Amino acid sequence: LPLYIVPTVLVSIAVVWTMRTRKLRLFTLVALLLTVGLSWIMTKTSTWLWFTAELFMDQVQFPWRWQIFAALSSALLMGAVLEVFRLAGRTRVTILVPTGLIISVYLIGYAAVGLEYETTEDDAELPHWSESIEDWLRQAPISPWGQHLLPIWTVGPMVEAAEAGRKPWEQLPNPDPIDETAVTPTRGSLLRQQYLVTTDQTFRLLFHQFYFPSWRVTVDGSQVDVEPATGLGLASVTIPPGTHNVEIVWKTTAAVWLGMTVTAAGWIVVFILLCLKKNLVEFFRKENGVRLEALGRIWPPVVWLTVGVFMMLAASGATARTWDVSTIGADYGSVRLEGVRSFPPLRAGEVAPVHLTWLAKGPGEPVSAFVHLVDESGNGLSQHDGPPGGTHTPYQSWIPGLILYSTHNIVIPDTLPPGRYRLFAGLYYPEQANDPLVPVNGSNPRLEIGSVEVLP
Repeated sequence: LPLYIVPTVLVSIAVVWTMRTRKLRLFTLVALLLTVGLSWIMTKTSTWLWFTAELFMDQVQFPWRWQIFAALSSALLMGAVLEVFRLAGRTRVTILVPTGLIISVYLIGYAAVGLEYETTEDDAELPHWSESIEDWLRQAPISPWGQHLLPIWTVGPMVEAAEAGRKPWEQLPNPDPIDETAVTPTRGSLLRQQYLVTTDQTFRLLFHQFYFPSWRVTVDGSQVDVEPATGLGLASVTIPPGTHNVEIVWKTTAAVWLGMTVTAAGWIVVFILLCLKKNLVEFFRKENGVRLEALGRIWPPVVWLTVGVFMMLAASGATARTWDVSTIGADYGSVRLEGVRSFPPLRAGEVAPVHLTWLAKGPGEPVSAFVHLVDESGNGLSQHDGPPGGTHTPYQSWIPGLILYSTHNIVIPDTLPPGRYRLFAGLYYPEQANDPLVPVNGSNPRLEIGSVEVLP
């Protein structure tokens, strides 16, 4: 439930009773009822409605999708409240006082205690993802309600797999294991990743994101064809033997440019309307009769244009954060630990997110990765264990050439003094936790992957 709806509803209730315009009151009440109703749809108290109207709710599906409509209704509600302020005249002061008080109490409460409310943990109530997919696959031929959510290149294979009684990871025969291959990440961001690929054979490299036309891949600076692979429709390219610089970048397509153009045009129209709005000055009239005409004419268009420029800048991807990756290159046979992402210095009590990059070289194995934070004497201070592919990419779905990611959140102890502390990582079988695996190209099961700087 978007928390910004809470103060919006509270403020609208505070001003609706002071409204003099009947049409505006009706508009505000409709927007208020829509906002409250759509917010209620996203809470646990509406469970009975989802079961009662299951045939309809099956189509609209997940509760969080209602945020789209709740955002629109709350935007209309905020617009109505601003219009009430403009028309209020002298009554505006009596409205602003309780409104300011409500917003202040809300912001102070949010800053102090976070206004946390109980939510349901998906992992605690839902079965393992593979079981969920199998249930869906069994129903897919007779209940295709979810097929419109999937790309066209995945619906066919998944339905065929369901009809044949196969599991998702058995939809296509796995390629042969790849030997003497390394995919070393060198630099990355959410919109761009760079890899140094060394291989003695031609193989298909599968990125850890779904295929979409916006993803473009270059090999040694030349753009190559990107194809969807496996029943999940992962982006993939064919890599020839040798050493290559591979880069995958998100590029704006014609549809994205069209959407940004329409948004910019709408923003400009509102900007022009703000410039032509003569009665904006009335909103800024002081009680003593002094008009702030210059300020009233200038600041609304300037603020609107400034916000629009920042939004377009953010949408362009120019502000996307990038990070460096340190090479590790530990080969465990079926999987390689390729690199670790850099992170800034931290303070005691904070969490160090250790992002590891892996490459599946053969069929997956039920292994777990560990990351330990140790002091100068080698004493363990904090640790985190988890599968190399994370909880959403279990080993059954690994195929040779697939890039994997795992995040290990290392909690910095509150009492830890400032200094630099080492990080170690490795692999082990869950039933042999005290006997970690030794890389085939190394001799130590505990690999030093970097350090954490703890600030005062």
